Amino acid sequence: MKKLITFGLPVLMLALVLAGCDGSGGGGKNSDGSGNPGGTSSTGPTNPGSTSPTNPGSTSPTNPGSTSPTNPGSTSPTNPTNPGAVAVTGVSLNETSLSLKVGGSETLTATITPSNAANKNVTWSSSDTAVASVSTNGTVTAVSPGTATITVTTVDGSKTASCAITVTTATVPVTGVSLNKPSSVTYTGGGFSDTIQATVTPSNATNKTVRWSTSDPSVVGIGGNVINENGVMVGPVVNIGGKYKNGTAIITATTEDGGYTATCAVTIYVVP
Repeated sequence: MKKLITFGLPVLMLALVLAGCDGSGGGGKNSDGSGNPGGTSSTGPTNPGSTSPTNPGSTSPTNPGSTSPTNPGSTSPTNPTNPGAVAVTGVSLNETSLSLKVGGSETLTATITPSNAANKNVTWSSSDTAVASVSTNGTVTAVSPGTATITVTTVDGSKTASCAITVTTATVPVTGVSLNKPSSVTYTGGGFSDTIQATVTPSNATNKTVRWSTSDPSVVGIGGNVINENGVMVGPVVNIGGKYKNGTAIITATTEDGGYTATCAVTIYVVP
């Protein structure tokens, strides 16, 4: 009777290892029984080095490194990480020239093109702030007589537009005139002389010229002032002189600006 020979666990494990080797240098076998020398990987669909659509290194549309429209790194207009800012191409003003009086002001409006430009910020400057100044919102203020150029410049691209400013002296209109005499005066005796003074309002009126007249120069004459080209007495003060006869003459002061008037009735009483 034969005896059953038993092997320990170490011997069994060694046998299994040896059974998996083909003696060709450690390479495995393909499913068709051929050997794979050197144990190199195949180029099957699951091979990371292949050009298959599932290969992370390929240039397929699903590859994160490609330039496909769905690639987050592309320069497509739909790229959410780089939408592309619209650049400024020009700027214009609503006025190219303005005439202002000293103390007057007007606001210029700048229009950026294109209308969907990303950065529409601008800066304002004046060529002569002693003549005209400009605020950060484009408001121009006339300072003194002269000329100046207001320029708007875009922050993006430094595009410019300008407006020529002419500043003239402000005109303050006359609103009235008064005399330093009451509405009527009486002088006794002939041959007298006096003065009448006119005051124009407001005090800063641009044209304070006053013209004088007498209703009856045979009773009361006027003189002592500058006579204009029309032979009219002008100036703030007029001299009056009484004649040697009884009567009344109306002395009138008339402003050149506005035609405002003030009068004084001068009566002469000659004692017999």
